[in-house]
Amino acid sequence: METRRVMYVDDDLTIAQLVKRIFEKKYPNYEILVAGSASDAADQLHHLTGQHNFPKALVTDVRLGGPKDGPELVENLRAVFPKLRMIVVSSVRDPKDVQRARSAGALAFIEKGLSIPTFVNELVELIQCPTDLMERSTCAARPDPP
Repeated sequence: METRRVMYVDDDLTIAQLVKRIFEKKYPNYEILVAGSASDAADQLHHLTGQHNFPKALVTDVRLGGPKDGPELVENLRAVFPKLRMIVVSSVRDPKDVQRARSAGALAFIEKGLSIPTFVNELVELIQCPTDLMERSTCAARPDPP
């Protein structure tokens, strides 16, 4: 089984490590790379460019506690990595943040919610969802298309 990588960006490294642990335990064919800031995420992605195991998706929190937030990260990376699936998450669904994320090029915006296992399940569904279905928000969890 091929391992798929996902980069998870959150300035709260306790939450990021918890998401990583639950994600990898429940979905062992995924490896979660953790970045604590927008610049750390960009550096890691640039280092992995061209490698076979380049991340399939980037998941970033809206607020990253640094000079760049999640939507800015997505906007900056979209031009460099146009095929990278990018998802923005937040513990609060603010319509302004949703709009900024979409305008920046994020394919989805989801709330973290109270249950991290449920949140991880939603992430896997979005990561595996074909892009055309994602736009209509009708994706059910399924394997990647061939």
